Amino acid sequence: MIFMSVYKEKGDKKWRVEIRTKDKTGKKIRKKKTGFDTKKQAEEFEREFINKIMNSSNITFKSLYEIYFEDVELKLKVNSISTKKAYFRKYLLPFFENYYIDEIVPNDIRKFQNELIKNNLSKNTLRAIENNLKTILNFAIKYYDLPSNPMAKIEMVGSRKNKKKMLFWNLQEFNQFIEVVDDLELKFLFTLLFWTGMRIGEVLALTFKDIDLNKKKLNINKTFTRLNKTDIITAPKTESSIRKIDLTENVINLFKEYAKTFYKPVPSTRIFTKGKVGIRLNFIKYIEQAKVKKIVIHDLRHSHASLLINNKVNILAVAKRLGHEDIKMTLNTYSHLYDEENQNMINILNNL
Repeated sequence: MIFMSVYKEKGDKKWRVEIRTKDKTGKKIRKKKTGFDTKKQAEEFEREFINKIMNSSNITFKSLYEIYFEDVELKLKVNSISTKKAYFRKYLLPFFENYYIDEIVPNDIRKFQNELIKNNLSKNTLRAIENNLKTILNFAIKYYDLPSNPMAKIEMVGSRKNKKKMLFWNLQEFNQFIEVVDDLELKFLFTLLFWTGMRIGEVLALTFKDIDLNKKKLNINKTFTRLNKTDIITAPKTESSIRKIDLTENVINLFKEYAKTFYKPVPSTRIFTKGKVGIRLNFIKYIEQAKVKKIVIHDLRHSHASLLINNKVNILAVAKRLGHEDIKMTLNTYSHLYDEENQNMINILNNL
């Protein structure tokens, strides 16, 4: 049973709403709100509130947005949430905010796409916006009885992430580069990236307790990001990213040398103190000094994978070391490096 009342107190210029009801679980709910300029505004709030607690699809896109992020904020990493919210606040909410989700039709989405195209956004950005819209409407199907997703009838105007030609260094190029690095912290950082294939966020999150010199192993169980001028350490993106990898002698020796620059470090002391921007700018500077091919820091991860693959390391071992969820991801990313192996296979078969 629902008790609802829209009224004005004597002498009050603003409308009020009072609601007493139970949700689907039988929990009692009481809601009072004041400050509405018109009776119509108060009645719209009343309807929206009831539909929201009864999991009805007759709610506004803005309400769905609020409910959706209450849910995903418990499941996603902070930086992922920040990125998603940016797409909603900048693009999706300004257009769909006041739409009732059960009234959004393919033609509305087509109009929205046309507005996006006018902004000359990149294909990748368009795709990300469309994917977020599709995801939140699928959420409404699952939890708010939306009959179908209007995105299903729409052709995407964005494209999947453009596949650029993968760049990486061979061992000779890396040695030429590392020779000019005169900062010990950066020398160890770049060496670690090249010889382990770690992600930059994983490296920056490392503490002294993560390196086991006796077993010559490195424990990877967290990642670093910087958001709103705050350093944040979180769990890795996937469970497979949590891993222990073996370290080469050159990495261990360089770490021992670098560790001497710390005054009585404790297990929780972070190994690297420099920020991403400074690291990136120095990386560019040293590339110019070394006169090697221009790559970005993440390409050191590709360089490590290439080094392993070209030295006939088993693909399963490569995937495990890189923290990939399965070998399919490794094969999809580095399939071009296996072209020579395919030719070798054919040559062997032809000679049988």
